[in-house]
Amino acid sequence: MNALTFADPADYEKVCEGDQISLLNLRDFAPGRPVTMRLMHRHGGATEFLLKHSYSLEHIEWFKAGSALNFIRDGRR
Repeated sequence: MNALTFADPADYEKVCEGDQISLLNLRDFAPGRPVTMRLMHRHGGATEFLLKHSYSLEHIEWFKAGSALNFIRDGRR
């Protein structure tokens, strides 16, 4: 699970049941940098939105490792 919020709260209303969500720039996931979400609408078309987060660099490393426990187990700390 990733705690993300819409940069523009009005974008929330554009998400429809059956839409597929993709997070596009997770390789560039960094503190203060937004994440781009692409919705593939079930009836065709796509829409992209910016998402905000408040993750620190350490939390992002935990996310990339799959969890804090994985991060510690792999000796990254």
